[in-house]
Amino acid sequence: MGTLAGPLVFPLGGIDPVPGTPLGSWWGGWFPRGFGLSWWGYPELAWFPDGFAADTVPGTNPPGAATFVLLQNGTRVTYSWRTGIHKSYSGRERRSGLIDDPMVRFEGDALLSMVETRATRSRLARYAAQGQPFLLGLSYEALALRTASPGSVVAVHSTTSSDWCVVGARVAVVHTTRGTMEGVIQSYTADEITLDVTLGAIGAIGATIVPLFAIFLDQTQGFGRYPVDLERWSLRARNAVAGLASSPIKAELSLEDPQTRSGALDFMRLVAQTSGAAGNSIVVTQSDDALSSGGELDEDVGAQTLHIKYSGDDTTVDQYVALLAGSSLVRLLGTYTGTDILAAADDEFAATSLSGGVDATPIAVGIGASVTYFNGRPVWDRGVDVVGMAGDSLQSMAETQDFGGLPFAAGMAAVPDWGRDIKISRPVRGEWQWFKLFLDKIKGRWKSFWLPTHRDDLPWISSGVGAITVDAAADVFAWYPNQKHIQIVQIDGTATYAIVTNAVDNGDDTVTLTLIDEAASPVTLSGAAVDHVSWLEVCRLESDTVSVAFGAAMFSAQMTARVVQQDEEP
Repeated sequence: MGTLAGPLVFPLGGIDPVPGTPLGSWWGGWFPRGFGLSWWGYPELAWFPDGFAADTVPGTNPPGAATFVLLQNGTRVTYSWRTGIHKSYSGRERRSGLIDDPMVRFEGDALLSMVETRATRSRLARYAAQGQPFLLGLSYEALALRTASPGSVVAVHSTTSSDWCVVGARVAVVHTTRGTMEGVIQSYTADEITLDVTLGAIGAIGATIVPLFAIFLDQTQGFGRYPVDLERWSLRARNAVAGLASSPIKAELSLEDPQTRSGALDFMRLVAQTSGAAGNSIVVTQSDDALSSGGELDEDVGAQTLHIKYSGDDTTVDQYVALLAGSSLVRLLGTYTGTDILAAADDEFAATSLSGGVDATPIAVGIGASVTYFNGRPVWDRGVDVVGMAGDSLQSMAETQDFGGLPFAAGMAAVPDWGRDIKISRPVRGEWQWFKLFLDKIKGRWKSFWLPTHRDDLPWISSGVGAITVDAAADVFAWYPNQKHIQIVQIDGTATYAIVTNAVDNGDDTVTLTLIDEAASPVTLSGAAVDHVSWLEVCRLESDTVSVAFGAAMFSAQMTARVVQQDEEP
């Protein structure tokens, strides 16, 4: 198909599958079975033999019919939740969230640079018509390689702010001139990611590693053709899976010292036949009381017990391997010398459970970030990023009715809500993790949060023990006691959240506010002067849909928050 250049799209590893022909990635698009064939039906290929690559993690999400890698500039990602809202005449409301993981829509461009673009489009069209999932490389989540990584271990600067970095996640390593290679994460550390493929020249300096997300393409996809062998696809797609998850892990029992001591079974381990935490309940015993050198298995699948009997100083490792091949609970993996012999006593062990089995687990969104909570609600503590003016609005909820005569307005609530614009524009790395985490906490319109006014509502004069004194010109009593929650920002950047329990007019144009924290303890500030004191307002988002734009290593979003009359979370 020609030379692959990234960012790009490539179907099925780059070529039509031919029996016996490797495609570069074990998992890179063998399915769907658009050719009417099952790759499981080719035993001569042996893609998935028992014990292959030391029980390689196969990946959690669908492998996809083809892989696109988005260009970061101009990409737009839209998250959508579904919330049911009942508004009462008092102005209060009840809300119910219908989905936990958002629906995600992707809009952006990807480059396709190959010689056989017509054949490539033909393959893509065929799989799209079958309704097959595709994979999308999320370039705005990319990690740059810090050193050349030609092997399977990818060296990056840090994985601590990448919530997609989990065992089983599908990824692509993209080099702008040398191509792209897919892989599945087998393990990771703070600055290294181990894949199931060898990168070779693609793992050079200048490459990035991006997560691959399963998507369904819209029915109509537009693309621009250049005079050269280059196309620019305008992708429109939505998520095919509800978030990412880590792969299940099989429980294991290592047979090397101190479990067995003869050395014959060193580098071998028993592995549960099925993945997940259930494998941890498998109990294995081994004894030297077999009636023949071939050994015996006493297995109870219901009770999850396995008793292995061998003949000491007689049973060979080859015979031991053949014996364990008949187990329904475990299988034997590792390297060995078949002529080695198990020792009479040294290879016995008492009842021992397999361990380390883990069920597939949804990823924790926004890893490395944290959201501030106050009095049970998250706090939007990132400002509103306005230039000169922030937009507010009145949400009266009154409806004008016109039945052909004089129109009239039907009041729907005794108290109006207020709308407040929120804008955020930040670097992609850490702040993007925080924004995702915040959205995950509130889930569209479902959950309420604190939004400071970010004005100097209560001009500060002095601080005391559990109290501050403010200028009476702020008209405190127009707000208090209906409004009791405040944010205090000091000139060193420290933000303190407090509840006003009392306000006393001192008769000298000042008011003293008594403050406690959410644990009802007095709030006492540090010695730094106060920059401003703002009221905290209970808000929810006006819409279940949040759209985020990416460009030049930045992300930006604009939302409207509705100030609601609410005491407790629904």
